[in-house]
Amino acid sequence: MKKFLLFLSVMSLAACATARDPSPVSIVNPSDLELACADIHLEYKINTQMAASKISKNFFTDKTESERGCLIWPRLPDFKNAEGIEGNALLHRNVRLRKLAESKDCDIAQYPAQPPHYQ
Repeated sequence: MKKFLLFLSVMSLAACATARDPSPVSIVNPSDLELACADIHLEYKINTQMAASKISKNFFTDKTESERGCLIWPRLPDFKNAEGIEGNALLHRNVRLRKLAESKDCDIAQYPAQPPHYQ
C-alpha cells in the first residue's frame, strides 16, 4: 500500500511539471550593419549548429513524450516546443545574416547548409 501511495505521489508531481517558455533570438540586431564578413560567417556557422541541435532535441522529446504518454503515464505533453521555436528562430536569423553577407559582397560559398525547420 505504501508503494502504491508513493507511486501516486510521484506521478502526481510529474504531471504538474511545466515546460519552459521559449526564448528565441532576435532576427535583426541593431549592430548587424557593423559586422564584418568573418563575424557574419562565424555567427551563421554557430547558429546552424545550435539550430540543428535544438531541432533534433525537440524531435526526440516529441517522440519520447508520445511513447511515455501511451505506455507509462498520460502526462501533459510539452506544447510550448521551446527547443523547436528557438531552433527555427536561429534559422530565420541566418536568413538575415546571409542577406547581409550578400549585400556586403562576402563570400558565402562556404556557408553550411541549413537543417530543416521544426514543424
